[in-house]
Amino acid sequence: MATGNKCPDAARWGDLLDSRLAEPAANALSSHLEGCAHCQSTVEHLTAGEASWVDAARAVEERPRPALRQAIEQLKAEGETGLDTAGPTTIATLPFLRPSSNPGHLGRIGSYEVLSVIGRGGMGVVLRAFDPALRRMTAIKVLAPQWASHSQARQRFAREARAAARVRHDNVVAIHAVEEADGLPYLVMEFVPGASLQQHLDRDEPLDVEDILRIGAQAAAGLAAAHEQDLIHRDIKPANILLDKDGNVRLTDFGLARAVDDSSLTQSGVIAGTPQYMAPEQARGEPLDHRADLFSLGSVLYAMCTGRAPFRAPTTVAVLKRVCEEMPRDVRDHNPDIPDWLAEIIDKLHAKKPRDRFQSAREVARLLNQHLRHLRAPDTVEKPDPVGGPGAPAIRVWWALLLVPAATIAALLIWGVVYVLGPKRDADLPPEPKGDLPQAQAPKAQAPPGPVALGPAPPIGGDAYFQKLWADLHGADYFTRKAAIERLANMQPNDQRAKVAPKLAELTTDESPFIRWPAVKALGAWGTKDDLPALMRALAHKDTSTRREALKVIGRFRDARTLEPVIQCFRERSTRTDAGQALRAMGTMSEPDVLRLLDDDDLFLKRDAIEVLTDIGTEKSVPALENVRASRDIHYSVHLAGPAEKALAAIAGRKKK
Repeated sequence: MATGNKCPDAARWGDLLDSRLAEPAANALSSHLEGCAHCQSTVEHLTAGEASWVDAARAVEERPRPALRQAIEQLKAEGETGLDTAGPTTIATLPFLRPSSNPGHLGRIGSYEVLSVIGRGGMGVVLRAFDPALRRMTAIKVLAPQWASHSQARQRFAREARAAARVRHDNVVAIHAVEEADGLPYLVMEFVPGASLQQHLDRDEPLDVEDILRIGAQAAAGLAAAHEQDLIHRDIKPANILLDKDGNVRLTDFGLARAVDDSSLTQSGVIAGTPQYMAPEQARGEPLDHRADLFSLGSVLYAMCTGRAPFRAPTTVAVLKRVCEEMPRDVRDHNPDIPDWLAEIIDKLHAKKPRDRFQSAREVARLLNQHLRHLRAPDTVEKPDPVGGPGAPAIRVWWALLLVPAATIAALLIWGVVYVLGPKRDADLPPEPKGDLPQAQAPKAQAPPGPVALGPAPPIGGDAYFQKLWADLHGADYFTRKAAIERLANMQPNDQRAKVAPKLAELTTDESPFIRWPAVKALGAWGTKDDLPALMRALAHKDTSTRREALKVIGRFRDARTLEPVIQCFRERSTRTDAGQALRAMGTMSEPDVLRLLDDDDLFLKRDAIEVLTDIGTEKSVPALENVRASRDIHYSVHLAGPAEKALAAIAGRKKK
């Protein structure tokens, strides 16, 4: 193993990190790094391996460095402008490219024709390339050759691919594939024609309020999609927000993204990010959650309002000290055109304690969109309420603590009133037959409608108990009727089905959900195929719970007429689980309709459809499932390949039996 006295100095490693060395020298240093623990520690520190950003910056401040380093540090403190540093480029400066048959191109990587360099960084280069197979422009992020053999660098590169591939949203750059050429990994991404938000700010400085709201709302929506996948971006800044030719937002650069429950997030105290835009807890090296991204979003809104980052100082140490300890100067001091309500939103996002910020990106996106709609149509759209200061959440917590016991007491009082004044079991009602009729459940509705004028019950057969139940079903008392329906829903149908089913079908349209829900369930037990129209109307009801109750019973009829509405419910997330059970109950008759769902654009709809095919699929499903399993699409590999493999194994097992 190499020893410290033979090791290059830190400046030499800095040259390697910044891609300033020729290929032979870079290869020699990379080989040395693999076997030298001392140099690995040095490089780790140079790439944010100190206990926190504050400590890392202080360590840099305390050791001598050349004037170039000081200039770079000053530029970082002033604010980054992104990676748009292409400059003159030839195949000689990109040694991993192969020659292209087109003299106007820089070269080839894999099957892609490289046209130009979009940007460079210490870890790699981003290229603009043409995909001849799909005839579309792409952006290709290539890991720098000197890092290709470094395991930690490859792991980070792979992490970016996995993180970004998990997020599918209009405001997030899409990942097309992860490939490798001559041992060099590269990431194929959606090409976004346009420029970064940082480049717009450098050119135009402050934006107008409408553009600030539109860009901020779209960035928040993209963050919400990432947070729903339990991902924290950790490097939200103007340079990582791309604007296409129509001005729409795409979040990019998930190289620092981590899962919320990723234990490596705090391993070795490694903290990364951009000082001017990172949250205080990120700068201190503390555990993070999605609210750290919201602080950074507040800094981006500040930059759009003023044309400059909120936390500025001559050195990185001073920048991070301000991030942790100071509030930025009021945005209205820089730009008097900023309305008070927008300044309040930014101040709330900049709260030092995460609990005092907005609690979700979805909430921020909704608020900014409401203000945008009001700005565009003040006469027809109401202005949102003020957000309040950072202390407002704490006040709401205290109110919640006071309201919980009050609500509990109120609930007990209501229960007592219902218990004392509610309907009692009639003395003349015969005892319920054991094993057939379970006891009626306590009514959940606490505010039943007034008495309903119902006529006398038509005559019906059966024993005395069933005749009393039939009379209760037609009674004027709300709770008596509700209890009767629940008894019918849980008993075996008798020879009076022809009379009971039409009455239950009528009750499935009742205004009270506490009558409607058990009526749908009971009709599923007592009804026949002649009663399917009533259940199909329940499937189309505006109330989600009514649709779910209908889905729980409709599958047993195995009727082709019900396939279309059940599939429609399967497309909806709120009813997908129950619709999936209905499709399973229908068996192989639903297989063709479920297979057609694999052509849908919704990735998670496809995944859930494959899970249904795991239980009902036959050999007809095998070709489509094999295509999913063999796909090279990164989203299929992450989300669909595993379920498809499981479905194929289940189908093979059923065939074997």
